[in-house]
Amino acid sequence: MKKLILIICLMLPCLSFASDSQLHLSKSLQINYDAPKSLVHSGNLLIFKYDDWYFSHELVDAAKYYHPVDLTGVEVDFFQSLFLLEKRKQLPEWLSLISSELSNSFGIKNDNTDVKKLNQITVFGAYSDEYKQGNVFIIGGSQIHHVHINGLEANYQNVFNSIMSK
Repeated sequence: MKKLILIICLMLPCLSFASDSQLHLSKSLQINYDAPKSLVHSGNLLIFKYDDWYFSHELVDAAKYYHPVDLTGVEVDFFQSLFLLEKRKQLPEWLSLISSELSNSFGIKNDNTDVKKLNQITVFGAYSDEYKQGNVFIIGGSQIHHVHINGLEANYQNVFNSIMSK
């Protein structure tokens, strides 16, 4: 099973790979995880399926993430603005409206956000009780990662807490 996970993750169009229940996102960042029931890979998306929940990882493509808007060049500010209202206010009005819309669709509110710094990387996350899902954006260097958790808040917290520096 570990060989299969390693092979699938090496096919990702980024520097991510998995080994020993660790998804290596970069040379300095990883996510530790429990062995999933199944692992699905499609394009830029890797899905870890468990009995009653799942989480997925994708490397954000700024040009295609929010169709039809190309976020290239503003992606860091944009994804930070999903969680930080002061960042959203600094964006052009049209981009601020898109940020607000996307933030609402994820169920991100002022009282449900988590933020942690790992060296030069910032991890933003939020869990929505209403949607029973969490979204985490890992922003650092030249990459932005999106981790989506569908399930209980405890699953979200476990995934969020398992994102760490190497």
